[in-house]
Amino acid sequence: MFDPDCRTWPFRSAEKAHPIASKSAAPIVVVGSTGDAATPYASAEKLAAQLGNAVLLTREGDGHTGYGWSACIRASVDAYLIDGAVPAAGTRCATDAAG
Repeated sequence: MFDPDCRTWPFRSAEKAHPIASKSAAPIVVVGSTGDAATPYASAEKLAAQLGNAVLLTREGDGHTGYGWSACIRASVDAYLIDGAVPAAGTRCATDAAG
C-alpha cells in the first residue's frame, strides 16, 4: 500500500509540534488553495499567521497546489520571486486551468 504521509506506520514520534516563526525581514508569500485535500487551506492560514511577516495568497478551487491552476497565482508568485513584489494582503485568485 502506498502511504505518502506515513499515517499507517506503527511508529509515533514523542516530539510535539512547535510554532514556526521567521526572523526574516523580507515578507514571505504563502500560497493556499481552498479545495486542496492534501494540504488544507486552514493549514496555509495557520502558517501565514505563525510566520508573522507573511502574506497569504489564496487560490479559490479544488486541486493540489496553486501555481499550475491559476494565471493570477503564477503572475503573483513570479512577481514575488523575480521582482520582490509582495501581493496585497487578502489577494484571492480564481482557478482557470486544469492543473
